[in-house]
Amino acid sequence: MLYSSRTWVFSCFSLGFQLYIVRVPLVMARFFALTGMTNSAMGFILGLNLTPLGFLLAIVVIYLILGFFLSGIPIIAMTLPVIYPTVLAMGIDPIWFAMVAIVAIDGGNHSAGRYVLLWGKVGCRT
Repeated sequence: MLYSSRTWVFSCFSLGFQLYIVRVPLVMARFFALTGMTNSAMGFILGLNLTPLGFLLAIVVIYLILGFFLSGIPIIAMTLPVIYPTVLAMGIDPIWFAMVAIVAIDGGNHSAGRYVLLWGKVGCRT
């Protein structure tokens, strides 16, 4: 049985929206790396003279706020090129940082702000 053309249109629109959500942060991350913005951001963050604990608390707050609006993969793709060199320069263990980041992003995704993404998905169907 063939599907109606309306089904194909909605499927293509939904797939395009999902690819857009994942692809844009990857392009942005490459832009950061090619322009040297990563090094300047790392220098700025290190210039604030934060302790590793203060840095981690700031990252947790940022990831919680970003988790309200974005899924986990785009958040990591956008922030990792800037944050990871700073994590290494501060002497923070990357595995522990990954665990803290995943918990913070997951906490943001399961909060009330997460329904912003649901509204976007419902808007695709109407």
